[in-house]
Amino acid sequence: MKPLTDDGEPNLGALSNLVRNSAAADVSGVTVLATSGAGVTLDRGERRPVVEAAVDAAHAPGKISIPVLAAVSPPSTREVLHLAWDAEQAGAGGLLLAPFSYFPCRTQK
Repeated sequence: MKPLTDDGEPNLGALSNLVRNSAAADVSGVTVLATSGAGVTLDRGERRPVVEAAVDAAHAPGKISIPVLAAVSPPSTREVLHLAWDAEQAGAGGLLLAPFSYFPCRTQK
């Protein structure tokens, strides 16, 4: 989830346009809130509107409908469950579960 306003808030209009354009380009689905964008910096209250906006755009009347996956990768199991529940309630078609942090690989000699 990349589009942010100048104030650092999720730009739901820009996100909706990205999702609609992706659907029109015949992609098989989209993922929001993934670890390579600003999604990991959003709190629980900011995440649900992002998923809802993406789902609404992905299922626009008269347009191609595509699934929306919501990435969930907080550090605690409790938070994973809360965010997964929120994503389901917001209409996500699935989840992308990833480790919350990346650790460098080290080779041993």
